[in-house]
Amino acid sequence: MSERKAKDADWGPCPKGEIGRMLQVIQRNRRRAAIVQTAVALAGAVLIAAAIVHTVPSHRAAVTPRELTCADVLAYAPAYLAGELDSRLRAQVEEHLRQCPGCLKRIEQMKRAGTSRAAVRRHNSRPDVVSVRSGDEYRGYFAMR
Repeated sequence: MSERKAKDADWGPCPKGEIGRMLQVIQRNRRRAAIVQTAVALAGAVLIAAAIVHTVPSHRAAVTPRELTCADVLAYAPAYLAGELDSRLRAQVEEHLRQCPGCLKRIEQMKRAGTSRAAVRRHNSRPDVVSVRSGDEYRGYFAMR
């Protein structure tokens, strides 16, 4: 018991305002922890937003016309020969034809043969085959229903 009395003897009354100062320190530490937690969450949100913006193609990239392939040009050929393509797509087809002698030869053969979309439709008038046109772009001769 003498040990306990010795320990109790070390304890004394708190100086005036000591508990208030301890409370202020605890509150300040809690505020700092909350600020750090909020800053980390905000930084994470900014990084996620930046990653999304970086990976999503820009509107400008979506509007930029892509170069047509030979398959595209041949798919557009009947509409091109019939004069049914819009000016932008017609210009793309003509640019491809200037650079691709194979497609130019094929288009010339189709012109000589008189192939047009109407002729292709008359030739292939089966009920299970329909002509396909999506908006401005003609993406193929036929598609199954």
